[in-house]
Amino acid sequence: MAKISRRSEVCIFDVFGTVVDWRGSLIEDLPKLGHKHGMETDWTTFAETGAASTSRQMHRVRKGELPWTQHRRAAQEAFEMLLTSAA
Repeated sequence: MAKISRRSEVCIFDVFGTVVDWRGSLIEDLPKLGHKHGMETDWTTFAETGAASTSRQMHRVRKGELPWTQHRRAAQEAFEMLLTSAA
């Protein structure tokens, strides 16, 4: 039987903002989607406002003010609120 070591070494780091450029993708794709649905706005500001709202929501989750949720879901809710207010 193999012996299991009790010593563990872990290196953890966050690469989400570095590896995933979702903000840039939104700025590029939202004007096309808006045009398709007859919506005109400053899509760069829209993307930045949505990102800030998502960040605030996730901060509230980390503080325990909101139940655990996936980042994707927090972003979806933030952008849905923005779309509702822009309509």
